[in-house]
Amino acid sequence: NCLVDHCKIEERALARTREESEQKLLIEEGGKLAIRGKIKNVYFLPRGDSWSVKGTSKTLVSNDKEKLRESIGVDRSKALEEASREAENVKHELSILRREESKLEHQHREKQVAWNKAKKEALSLQSFMDKIIEQIDSIKSEQDSAETFDTDTSDLEQDVENAQNDLDGIKAREGTLKEEIAMKIPEVEEIKSRVDETTARNSKVLQELRAASEELTAYMSTLSQRDEKLEKKRAKLKQLQEIVAIQEEKINEITADVKKYLRHSRLLAYHRMKREEADNEGLDDTQASQFSHDPTDDELEAIEINDVDKDSRYYRAKIEKLAKKIDQEKERRKANKEDALAALEKYRRAKEIVEGKMAQLEEIRKVKENLTQDVLRRKERWEQFREHIANKTSLIFDEVLNKKGSSGTVEFDHESGTLELVVQKDSADANSQQKDAKALSGGERSYATIALLIALGESLETPFRILDEFDVFLDPVTRKMTIQALIEMAKGMAHRQFVFITPQDVSSVTTDPMLKVLKMTPPSRNTIAGGLSQQTLNFSQS
Repeated sequence: NCLVDHCKIEERALARTREESEQKLLIEEGGKLAIRGKIKNVYFLPRGDSWSVKGTSKTLVSNDKEKLRESIGVDRSKALEEASREAENVKHELSILRREESKLEHQHREKQVAWNKAKKEALSLQSFMDKIIEQIDSIKSEQDSAETFDTDTSDLEQDVENAQNDLDGIKAREGTLKEEIAMKIPEVEEIKSRVDETTARNSKVLQELRAASEELTAYMSTLSQRDEKLEKKRAKLKQLQEIVAIQEEKINEITADVKKYLRHSRLLAYHRMKREEADNEGLDDTQASQFSHDPTDDELEAIEINDVDKDSRYYRAKIEKLAKKIDQEKERRKANKEDALAALEKYRRAKEIVEGKMAQLEEIRKVKENLTQDVLRRKERWEQFREHIANKTSLIFDEVLNKKGSSGTVEFDHESGTLELVVQKDSADANSQQKDAKALSGGERSYATIALLIALGESLETPFRILDEFDVFLDPVTRKMTIQALIEMAKGMAHRQFVFITPQDVSSVTTDPMLKVLKMTPPSRNTIAGGLSQQTLNFSQS
């Protein structure tokens, strides 16, 4: 009843196509077009156009409302194919309508020529009638003037009768022509309405075709620009992968050298420990060599390497000083010949020990130099990693801003430990560049901050990340774009957990096994004399 009262649904009909609606509902009554039953408007798919009959003509109304289109998750390739097919259908329909228009125009011209011809004939007959009437009037006046004369007027009466007969025939012909003209007028009017309708539809189709062509051209331009950007990024990614492969090879070589020198250092320390144990037990070199053997890997791993702070020259000077003390001690004691042989043996043994110590010191010095070079190489590699992270952060920052039609970079100052954001509001307008984030609006500054967090998040290894009230100053379009970017980033790093907190509505977010939406229950309030009051939690212990 509501639809009948307010929308008059009983006067409207819906069909699948225009041809089907005209075939089933359009009828002709008494030479006039009409709609079957009480229907006044007939709508048909797919655009919702309608037609109606007013008087003797049929009127077609086109639906100007465009269909709503989705802005997220649209398959551009399918949309492009659909637009191409729609353009072909529109072109085909346009060609049919043009042929129909030319046919109607031809019929209109033929009817117009016939109508003009009949009109000229009627005018000529009217002129002839006027002349005949004038002749009759003149004859009547002559007859009236000649009534007083006794003359033979039979010939004149015969002429009058003939003229009257001609006049009657002309009047009958005039009536016939007027009826024919009256019968042709509705047909001419119908043809005019059909021509006007066809012209209006052709104009509408041409406008839609131009709009679709412009939209297709713009999309193809955007697609080519995206392809160019993608090729550049692929080339840059390939270059970075080559750099990473080279650096990994260098790291493997350095690691192998470090392991080699570390094993050698532990081997020297092991032999030193064995000699010290032999000296403590009072064994000579021959006995000590009997118990010496090559160490196992476990024995070498158990040895701790102590850092040497002093240079080898310090130990060489210390050895020379001890040798001088030995010489002074020999002179003081004035040892005899037998003592000299024992002293010579001790000297040789001491000399061998000293030479061994010197060799150990030289090995340690080489190890120190190698480790120093390794530290320098590691520092250089660290600086390269730092530069790589800075470039990667700036690249991702620019990609996130590009989704909003902006661009920007992140400039790192490693010397002073600071960074600076450079944001260009319109990626196509270089004059819109801003180096001071304070000059941006609240929404732009919030979106730039989110873009920076997303860019930095690619290089961080924290297992948990929480972002609170990130969309307070964002407009609806930017907020939707930001939430989508955060969700894509979080799904791309499934080994980490993300928590996004917002006081605004998130009903548009679709959940899945990786995405959960938790809504907090609003706090209950008590009614007091002064108005509503929020309750407090009871933390008292029983």
